[in-house]
Amino acid sequence: MRDDKKTQVSEKKNDSKMEKVLLIVDIFFVMVLCFIVLMITMFFQNAGGGVDASEGYQIVPATAILVAALLAGYLIFLVKQSKKDLKEIIDLSYEDKKGD
Repeated sequence: MRDDKKTQVSEKKNDSKMEKVLLIVDIFFVMVLCFIVLMITMFFQNAGGGVDASEGYQIVPATAILVAALLAGYLIFLVKQSKKDLKEIIDLSYEDKKGD
């Protein structure tokens, strides 16, 4: 019985470490994604004739639409994936309660 509890505690620690690693990976993924979106925006603006910095920031409608579409696509993906993961967590939670 004690070995079983030790195993469960060890598994929870491993799961906790894995969750922390995945959280860090998620954070860096979002940071890199933001960087890429900003770089693409900058390249499109420079390719479209360049913008003189002394005139201030100008919004190019085509670039703004592209960025908005990419962000909307990412948001849709994120919501669908989150719903799927949440359903999996709820199912696992109810499985554990049924097993008790």
